[in-house]
Amino acid sequence: MFVRTVRLVPTIVLLMLLMLLGTLTLVTWSDVDPEPVRVSGSVDGLRSITWAATVSPAGRLAVRITYDFGDDTSRQLSVRLPDGARYFAVNDVPTEASTGVYATVTVSGTATVSYELPGAVTRYRDGALLQMVGVQDNSFDGDEALFACPRCYLEPSGYGDVPVFGSLAVAGAEQVGLSFVQLSSIRAEASPTEVRFAGIDRSGDAVAMLATLSSAVVSDLPVRDGTVAQALATTTRQIEDAGETVRRPSVPEHGSRPAAIAMTALLGAMVALVLLRTIWSVGSRSAQRAAGTPDAVGGMRAMRPDDLEPALAGAMVGNAVRGDRSVVAATVVELARRGVISFSGNDARRFTVTVPVGATGTTAFEQAVLDCLRGPTTAATTTVTTTDSADAADAAGLQSVVRVGPPLWGKDGPAAAKTLQRALVRESMRQKLTRISPTAVLLVPTTLTIGVLGIVGAVGGSVFAWLVTVVGGLIALAMATAGAVVLTAPGRAEQQQWTSYATWLCTEPGNAHLAHADPWDVDTVGEILAYATALGAAPQVVRLLSPRPRVQR
Repeated sequence: MFVRTVRLVPTIVLLMLLMLLGTLTLVTWSDVDPEPVRVSGSVDGLRSITWAATVSPAGRLAVRITYDFGDDTSRQLSVRLPDGARYFAVNDVPTEASTGVYATVTVSGTATVSYELPGAVTRYRDGALLQMVGVQDNSFDGDEALFACPRCYLEPSGYGDVPVFGSLAVAGAEQVGLSFVQLSSIRAEASPTEVRFAGIDRSGDAVAMLATLSSAVVSDLPVRDGTVAQALATTTRQIEDAGETVRRPSVPEHGSRPAAIAMTALLGAMVALVLLRTIWSVGSRSAQRAAGTPDAVGGMRAMRPDDLEPALAGAMVGNAVRGDRSVVAATVVELARRGVISFSGNDARRFTVTVPVGATGTTAFEQAVLDCLRGPTTAATTTVTTTDSADAADAAGLQSVVRVGPPLWGKDGPAAAKTLQRALVRESMRQKLTRISPTAVLLVPTTLTIGVLGIVGAVGGSVFAWLVTVVGGLIALAMATAGAVVLTAPGRAEQQQWTSYATWLCTEPGNAHLAHADPWDVDTVGEILAYATALGAAPQVVRLLSPRPRVQR
């Protein structure tokens, strides 16, 4: 029973929990500054296009478009300009365009096209609408777009994704509303003076844009009838009737940096605590081994170390020695040795244990065992401590309790085992042999806190954060339950000595008779039988007297 409580938390499980929490922390950090746009497969011959424009109070639009080809290969770039464009230049060199909308130039590396476009902005009472889009006869007009089809007029060029970056310099950019045609995976961010966007042109067609602005941005323009909302709705409907889709940019979702920092701090504290605890534990054990046991020979101690009661001796040994053992059965044998209780019969197939009315134990755990033997209905009447206990019990009309085995405990076994485990924990703490582990106590709240911070702070990892919170919380709870009670320095010293003694009991050929001893043999074997039961050298006694259906190993 208690041997499970004082054992160390399995290292592999602890490492799995730390890896789970560490992965969640990395996921949260990865969401703090996500990439705005990810390109799956870039087109050959055109790395990216960057569009930049400024709106004047008179509504004129100064445009600069930069084509990044990614290499120094000379190529022909045919530029399509919107109607009414003027001051056309390529790489800041004024250039002529035939019929005012078409020009072909030889470029390499990068090319910057610039022009001014009046009439692109219309002002209304409630705002202004910038249109870099055209629809004629239910057909999308690419020549009026943000920029015309670049791959249509670029040789050589392949197929794939073209990243598109852009910025619009305008006062009050936080109120600018953007919509695009032929652009996907759109992201946008605004500052007081500039709104920036990014997206992917997957089709190679012209990219169009609609932007709603504040009326004050184009204060020199006359005010048209209607509203900007009506104008935007009309243009959007025309575009959709032409078979195109209008998309609005999604605001980039960023993970919470404070949450990621807090998670990292908690995880670091948890790792540091575990490392310090491990180093301290290994150092303590090394010191104990170096000190040695005075009367130990070959790792075995032939003499009982001290007068620690059998139940606590078994608890201190824990999993250090394997074998069927029971601290409850050991206590029953010890009580019988001192005549507090008695056995009747000498047949393992049927025997009785009699608990007299006035029977009391000398330790808290012995008293707890007696109370459980009496059963729940009589446990409250077993605290008689005077020499006249039998007379007092007779006066109260109480009777002795007789239990028949096997099984000795019957249906009361599981409940008795849990009750006595708690009693043994309390007694070991009272004698300062064990204590509550701060690491185990903090494990559950720290794990849950990291998980909750992950849920709050993660973007793409929110589902994973929920998984870690639930699974990690359950793992932490199981680990905390298994490792909440640990040995103190005196407890570890007792463990070393009693483990050596247990090894001698289990392996010394002269103790072979203990393996076949029955509980009532305590009259002839003596107190060594109680310790043998607690330390794994008397499996027959354990089988007959343990309250658990399956004995501990």
